[in-house]
Parts: sequence; structure tokens; C-alpha cells
Amino acid sequence: MAEQEQLDQAKEWIKSVIGTEINDFYLDLKDGTILCNLINEITPNSCRISKGKLPFHQIENINQFISAVKKLGVPNHDIFELNDLYEQKSLKQVLITLAALSRHAAKAGWDGPKFGPKLADEKKYVFDEAVLKKSGSISSLQEGHYIDLSFSTLNDGGLKRQITEDNNYFKNKKN
Repeated sequence: MAEQEQLDQAKEWIKSVIGTEINDFYLDLKDGTILCNLINEITPNSCRISKGKLPFHQIENINQFISAVKKLGVPNHDIFELNDLYEQKSLKQVLITLAALSRHAAKAGWDGPKFGPKLADEKKYVFDEAVLKKSGSISSLQEGHYIDLSFSTLNDGGLKRQITEDNNYFKNKKN
């Protein structure tokens, strides 16, 4: 999916959750209040909003959002860093975080609108003894093997590729 399409879907999702229209994604989200309102809609009172317009207040709001998202169970690798949003470093990572927030909110029981792919459910396979026994009878020849790739097993250690005056190419060029 194209980044612009994801961005449009994210804007629509935010609007459907909190009713706020997003025009300029970075500019509108930079102060963190929309993000805090979003997480507060999903998990009430999870993000305290600083109302000031100073950079400190904006950064505090974004950090409050990140903290609340972590408490909801979103893994660290899905969460954007402050600079990704505040300094417009990575739109993609911000979108990944919003999609992860939607997935984990649904997993936690929130029945609001969804954004992004569904969180995969764990599926355990149970094999009976007959299947397990049969799998043990596979020949090791069918599995493939690794050969010793130490330096000594290489033909000449790459010496043939060295360019030297002894090489026939240079001798032929001098004549």
C-alpha cells in the first residue's frame, strides 16, 4: 500500500475516532493533543494533556502518548520515536504506530473503528504421536548439509583475482 494511501486512511481513522479533521498531518499531530485525545478515547484517562504551546508541552504530550501506547501492549519496535513526529523524520514509523495502536486496542476489547492490518492470533498445532514418529524417520540426506567454508577450503584464497604485473593481460598489453 502506498504511503499516501496509508496517510489518508490514518487521517480518516483519527477523524472517525475523535471527530477531529486532520489537514497537515505533521503540523496537526506535532503538539501531541490529537494523539492524547486518540489514546484517551481508546483507554480513558491514560494520557494527561499539557495545554501549553511551548515545545516542552508538545514534547510532553507526545511522550505521554508513547507511554500510554506502551501500556496498551504495543511493542517497542512498532512505536515511533519522538523525533519521527516532532522533527518530521519518519512518517512511515508514525503510521506504523497508529496501525499498531488500532490492532492492540481491538485486542484489548475496544470496538471502535479499525486502521491497518489485524493483529495475528496465536495458533498452536498439536501433533499426535504417529505424526511425530513419522517426522523422525526423515533421512538426514534430505535435509541438506553445510560444508566447511574455512579459508583453507577455498581454492586459492582469491589469489587468481589479484591484479599484478605477472598477469598475462599486462604482458600482452606491453607488446
